[in-house]
Amino acid sequence: MQELEKRGKQTEKEREAQREENQRKEKELQDRLTQAAESSERTSHSLEQLTNEKTALEAQLEALKQQNSKFQEELSLSQVRGSSESQHIGTLCKEIEVLKLASLKSQNQPDMKDRETLSNQETDEDKELETLRDEIAVLRGENAMAKTLQSAVGTLERDKAQLQERVTSLEQRLLGRQASEGGDSGVPSSGDTALDQLREEKEFAEGQINFLNSVIVDLQRKNEELKVKLKKMALAVFNGNDGTEGLEEGGSKKDKKAPPRLFCDICDCFDLHDTEDCPTQAQSPDSVPHSSFKGKPADQRQYCDICEAFGHSTESCQEDQTF
Repeated sequence: MQELEKRGKQTEKEREAQREENQRKEKELQDRLTQAAESSERTSHSLEQLTNEKTALEAQLEALKQQNSKFQEELSLSQVRGSSESQHIGTLCKEIEVLKLASLKSQNQPDMKDRETLSNQETDEDKELETLRDEIAVLRGENAMAKTLQSAVGTLERDKAQLQERVTSLEQRLLGRQASEGGDSGVPSSGDTALDQLREEKEFAEGQINFLNSVIVDLQRKNEELKVKLKKMALAVFNGNDGTEGLEEGGSKKDKKAPPRLFCDICDCFDLHDTEDCPTQAQSPDSVPHSSFKGKPADQRQYCDICEAFGHSTESCQEDQTF
């Protein structure tokens, strides 16, 4: 009988211990369920934030595409205007040649009437040179427009870099969420599909920006060549004409060559001073230097897309390149 009582007490203790163990496990299970619910809520909130960010990125990409389209239209208009200016310059070159031939012919007719005609021709030449200067001003405007477009492309490149950083961050967060959930790798992710679309659109925007860069550099080069060509044509009109400085009494001629007029290619003006004596040469070190290109008009100047300056190519640039 005592043995049965001992066994009963032992069984009661074991049941009590089992009940306490079951209560402990039930509490642990309840804690895990609470944590799982909180984790699920955080994941839902994170997914909502990621969806909002994806929508914002898509809107930014659409805005970039519209800006690229606008810049392409402006560049097309600039190219059309540049072609028209080239044709006009060709016409002006022919007119200058005609004026030079007429001036040479007038040297063989040193009477008063011919001298008056020569004076009128020189006046016409001055008018033609004024027209050339107007054409130069137009070309400078085209060059300024190209620089403005270059600056806009730089802004797009900075926006593109920021967009790339955000896309990378979004991809990392999506991968982190998938790793935390675990085991659902077989389910296709709409976030990955959206990221693939974003990457495709970003690559398209990069291609458009690179195209804009190449067109703008080419337009700047053409503008520089046209300006050098126009300045040489204008100087040729004055330096290439041999004038007759009057007649001696008794009908004898005194042949002289007209001295070249002073011209400053910095101020773009005649008769004031030469380029070497220009007062703007003493400008402060912080000011922007004038062009010092001394090559032939037909030569292509090297241009660096990183420094946005002439003098060396992008491949030989020594600046640290950051992408």
